[in-house]
Amino acid sequence: MFKESNDNFQEDITQNDRLRNVRQLFIDFSDLPDDRKSETVRLSNEILRVDSTVQKFQLIYQKENELVYTDDNGEVTYLTLEPDKIRQILSAMNQGQLSDESQDNYLLRQELFNDSRGQIQSFEAFSSTSPSDPNLSRQLDDETSWYRQRRGLHSKIIDSELKSCNEIGEKLEKNMIYAVRGNSASGKSTWLKNGPVFSSIFQGKADPNSGVIDPDIYRNFLLKHDNKDGRNQVKGYQEQKETAMITRRILRTALNQDLSVILDMRFNETKDIDWLVQLAESYQKELKVVPFV
Repeated sequence: MFKESNDNFQEDITQNDRLRNVRQLFIDFSDLPDDRKSETVRLSNEILRVDSTVQKFQLIYQKENELVYTDDNGEVTYLTLEPDKIRQILSAMNQGQLSDESQDNYLLRQELFNDSRGQIQSFEAFSSTSPSDPNLSRQLDDETSWYRQRRGLHSKIIDSELKSCNEIGEKLEKNMIYAVRGNSASGKSTWLKNGPVFSSIFQGKADPNSGVIDPDIYRNFLLKHDNKDGRNQVKGYQEQKETAMITRRILRTALNQDLSVILDMRFNETKDIDWLVQLAESYQKELKVVPFV
């Protein structure tokens, strides 16, 4: 048994060394003429073809709109990125039901998402859920449908925010849902900190929204994670479905823990108020819609 495990370990080292050698070939790839690029890809495949265990869909190289990766046959593939091609790659990657959850695979997903020119939603890049699924929200709420690294990011956001919700909930009147209405960037956060209703609750807190259930906070967490290297290519609307899922999980968990909560959302349509009423009734909470003035 030990010998078998040791052999597997040696195979992993060999594979990683070969991938590392291949990546060295692509250091100045973007500056090469087309014929040299083709030769670099051919040589890379010769190096990797020696080892039949090379993993599929591993990121090799990325710069601007150029991408080099191992495809569904383990072949090194070069392409210039366009939204339609990105969807095709993600679709092929998801055929394995997220079976490959290596860091290199996740990095490839991140690059595809970053370079999608705003055409790809984050859940398309980091989950196995189809945009056409009639039960999309329910599927996204199932954490097993998300890629492992993405699940870790969700847990980090949710755990941190629930800790803040607990700190605020202890200071609020019992069995309450407070809903603060108003558009994003309209000054609600400042009003929460300094206004007459909650100023004593937030006194001494550096972040006025700490402990408030606010989708904008969670969206900003995701954007900071996805817009690596300061590229700012991912936009807020691309994170919308994932943000809504995180908001639902935080809200449900807080209410199941019998916490009083403050919701900071737009609530600008009649259906939003109907949803609030149903939410309060289902958790046997008193609802108070707080006017933002």
